[in-house]
Amino acid sequence: MNRSETTTVGDPTCAHPPRRQFLGGLAALGAGMIAAGCQQQSAPAPAGGAAPAAGAAPAADALSETPRLFDLHHHFASPSWIRITTEAGAINPSWEGYTPAKTIEWMDQAGIDVAFASQTTPGVWLADGYGNSNAVSRNPASIGPGTQTIEEARALVREMNEFGAKMVSDYPGRFGILACLALPDVDGALNAVEYALDTLNLQGIGLLTSYGNRWLGDPMFTPVFEELNRRQAVVYTHPTTAPCCRGLLEGVGETTLEFSTDTARTIVSWISSGSEERFPDIRWIHSHGGGTMFTSRFLGGFANLRDEPEPDSRLAYLRKYYYDTNASNEATLGALKKVVGASQVVFGHFDIPQTRVGEPDAARERFQRLADTEVFTPAELRGIAHENALRLFPQYA
Repeated sequence: MNRSETTTVGDPTCAHPPRRQFLGGLAALGAGMIAAGCQQQSAPAPAGGAAPAAGAAPAADALSETPRLFDLHHHFASPSWIRITTEAGAINPSWEGYTPAKTIEWMDQAGIDVAFASQTTPGVWLADGYGNSNAVSRNPASIGPGTQTIEEARALVREMNEFGAKMVSDYPGRFGILACLALPDVDGALNAVEYALDTLNLQGIGLLTSYGNRWLGDPMFTPVFEELNRRQAVVYTHPTTAPCCRGLLEGVGETTLEFSTDTARTIVSWISSGSEERFPDIRWIHSHGGGTMFTSRFLGGFANLRDEPEPDSRLAYLRKYYYDTNASNEATLGALKKVVGASQVVFGHFDIPQTRVGEPDAARERFQRLADTEVFTPAELRGIAHENALRLFPQYA
């Protein structure tokens, strides 16, 4: 989307009253504020690096006008996936006892209206071992070669995606599912795309940033991305750690550094390989604010971020993608806004839902901390809360 385009999604506050008050003080603000918010049915997508508007309303007021909160960094897991990865010591123990019903309980407590769920590391292709931080810290042997066959991988993919489809049907309007693929099984992935999007009617695709020592721009994956481009699919990426880079720093978990770097690697791989030129209609969401992408030299020194970039430039490509706010801080959020603009930022909360049950308002509190950075204006915060995501998933308006 060109960043000079106008966002035309109407304020869902007007058409969809919230199922709960978003902040404790919402009632005190009265109907006048809500009515005022309903008058603004469109707003220009902000340019990258735009300064906050003078005299802008306090962040708390913007939150009170934002009763809908979408979580784009959310995960789901089928029983077999939990069993297999638990036996290998490869996942966080908090997945034990996971159910969609518990997730809904947590979402209601935390203030999340819709969760767009995807696979998390180590994904569903397990033949290369379990190279995430939990495996390294709990069971170092698990980062070695796996024993999964292609048939087992395909069965796990099918179970995961059918499990996700049942979540969508059991809790209408509360979940979007980004289907799993077991790359590098290209033939199996093509069949899974067709089944997930045409039969199960899932909302997009969720991938890891790398598979073995291959990132998403690798020619091996071309048939899959040809199909996803044809479908103009939404594709979400979640980081992992490639075999090249596991355990490089003693005592430093992969989530500390390698996850962010792998996200940047796959973005650079995609653009530098020419994949973006060949497959321009895939709609990307990258987690963790793009990782280390915007502290890299990929844009070149002293890149001009104020003028509109050349159509086929690296900067133009980066400004097409969306980025979630999970694990971001004031510095990284500022860089994200400067480089790509607030219109490309979506809210991301927490990886494993049930670890937050019993912590009321967890997502609202995190969103408030996002607002307290003062990086974004109130209008931009409304976009991050849900309006930006509605451009990708308009059926959830």
